[in-house]
This record gives sequence, structure tokens and C-alpha cells, in this order.
Amino acid sequence: MAKDREDPQLARSFSGILEHMFKHTEETCSQLICDGGLDCILFWCRWTDSVTLRHCAVALANCAMYSGPSNQRLMIEKRAAEWLFPLVFSKEDDLIRFHACLAITVLATNKEIEKEVERSGTLALVEPFISSLDPQQFAHTLLDSSDNTQGRTADDLQRLVPLLDSSRIEAQCIAAFYLCVEGTIKCRQKNTKVFNEIGATHSLRRIVCYCTDGTVNSLAKNALQIMGEEVPRRIVRSVPNWKPMEVQNWLHQIGFNKYSETFMDNQIDGDLLLRLTEIELRDDLGMPSSITRKRFMRELIELKTFANYSTCDRSNLADWLGSVEPRFRQYTYNLVTSGIDRNFLHHVTEQQLEEDCHISIGFHRVRILSAAREMLHSPLPCSIGKSSADGPDVFISYRRSTGSQLAR
Repeated sequence: MAKDREDPQLARSFSGILEHMFKHTEETCSQLICDGGLDCILFWCRWTDSVTLRHCAVALANCAMYSGPSNQRLMIEKRAAEWLFPLVFSKEDDLIRFHACLAITVLATNKEIEKEVERSGTLALVEPFISSLDPQQFAHTLLDSSDNTQGRTADDLQRLVPLLDSSRIEAQCIAAFYLCVEGTIKCRQKNTKVFNEIGATHSLRRIVCYCTDGTVNSLAKNALQIMGEEVPRRIVRSVPNWKPMEVQNWLHQIGFNKYSETFMDNQIDGDLLLRLTEIELRDDLGMPSSITRKRFMRELIELKTFANYSTCDRSNLADWLGSVEPRFRQYTYNLVTSGIDRNFLHHVTEQQLEEDCHISIGFHRVRILSAAREMLHSPLPCSIGKSSADGPDVFISYRRSTGSQLAR
């Protein structure tokens, strides 16, 4: 194949075949990469033919979404992130740009390769491009494409939910936009229930409630409206400072207004809300059903995860916990009110985390303590003795019709 890949007609045909073959199992993607399929796609990324480039962009997006973490690592090793950069600048075709953005964003959600993806510079182009698009117009563009007349299947759409739940704004942005587009298509087909079935509507509501990025928040609202879903109000994130009335508003929003009177009688404010236990819910706040308590705690954990603790968290422990694992932010208030900050965390024992900070999951305790000790012994960001040979490759672009030509 390598000797024939200079043939333009063969490039069009074969890139189109690879586009569909990469939308398969991890094993198939792995075999295609081993057989040189990814190398061919990356070789054709430097061409100017829009049909070939569209096939390449979709192939890379499919490979990123369907191939799994180990094959995503191979994509980075073969410099896919760098070759996605010129595709995002393709002025002739928004579909090329969109799928290139989708590919780079999916790769960035893999924590093991996130830093390499960031260094490519491609990721920074995602949100500005997506914010320039109109979802309804883009839906028409997709419908005009022969491969997208019915929109995406439930399995395809399911793969967008982890992007919505990612801590990366770029991932939330492109996933919310894509769901706006697919919502428009599914609305015409009277099949919007699929978004509830895959859990997308719950994630979109969470973004509306907690996300501070204006573009992402607006896209999530738009997606819910298109799907015919109720759009929740934005939640004030300074939970430790909430008064009882703000707790009342939150109870109403999560569907627990039945307990509003009990919470008000007990003057539950933000501080007490963040400290509540299942036992207190049962004995003091009138929740006898264990299932009801679990539902409430699920909502409370989400609130804790996205709350703003800046008024009480002087060492920014919340963001450090989030860098270890986004859901670990839920433990911030327990740690802070126990007198623990980032500088002291490595002195804490697992028993203290369990008994004093009420972190009941043993694996979470181990990961937090392990990360705290790594932080203590890790070198400063500007490491001494780093060879200049370890620096990034430099790519210089020069003006061509599509900007897709690079000199290295």
C-alpha cells in the first residue's frame, strides 16, 4: 500500500474505506494500525483534496472514539495530534474541521496522553471553532452528507456522554454541540427519547447547573430545548455560604421539595448540607427509604463535586483533588473542615481520612494519599538538566490554498 499511496484516486477510495473500518472494535482498529492504515491516513492529511481530507478527518475521529486507550496511545506516538492541526484550519469544509476537533478532543480525555495532546496546540482551536458554528445549519450539512441522512445511532451517541462528563471544557463544548445537531435530526424523526436512554440529558442538565463557561452552558441549554426537556436553573456554586433558603431552592431543583419543610425546620444551610450523612437523613430529616436516601446522596455528591470552596479552601485543595480524579472534589469540605490543606495532607493517615474526614471508600483514600506523597517528592516544573533535545518538534506552516502543507 505504501508505494501506491501517492495515487490521488486510490487515496480517495482507500481513505473512504478506512473511515468506515476505524468505526469498529478495538481489535479491528489495532489491526488496521499495525497494517499501516493509520500511517496512510496521516500521510494523506498533508494533501489538499477536500474529499480525501474529509475521509481522513472522519477516520481519525472514528479511530479516537472506537479504538480504546492503547490505540489512542499509538495515535499520539504516530503524531496524529500534530497532523490534526492543519485539518482544523481547513477553510473549505466545516465537516473536516469538526471531525478533526472531535478527534483531538476525544484523545485529550485520555489522562495518560492528555499532556502530549495539549502540547500539539490543536486542542486550543476547538472551542473558538465550535462557538462559530450554528447547530441547526450544521445539522443540514450533516443531512446533506450521504453517510449521515439518519443521524447517529444510539451506540454512537453514547460515546459522547463521557465527553460531557469530562472535566475538559473542550470536550463538554463539542459534545454539547454535537447533541444539539443530533437533537435537531432526531426531533425530525420523533426519536428524542434516545437521549434519555443513553443518559445524555442528565449530563446536559448538570452542565447547565454548574458549568461556568458561557459557550458550553449555552449549548447545553440549547440541546435540552431541542430535545424538549426542561432546562434547569443555574446553581450558585458557593455552597458553603448558602443560607437555608438557597438549600430550599436546591431541594426543589433536584425534586426533593417534599422534604423542604423538614430541612427548613432544622435550619439546614450550606455548611450543614455539605456535612449530612445517610444516618442523619434517616433519623433527623425523615427519609426512611434507603433508596430515597441513595438518590439524595447521589445529588449531594454531584453538588459537592462542582461546588466552589474558595471562601474556605485557602490552599486550593479542591482543584488539586480534582486533578487526581475529578470526583474526588466531593471530599474537599470534609478535609478543609478537619483542618487539612495541601501542605499538610501527606502527614495524614488512611485511618484519619476514614474516621475524621468520612472518606468511606478505601481505594479513594489510597489514591489521595499516594498522590499527596508524589506531590511532596515531585520535582519543580522547571526541572534542571533537561536536554534541549527533549523539547517539542517545531512545525512551520506556509501559505497554500488550504493551509494543510507543513514543513518540519
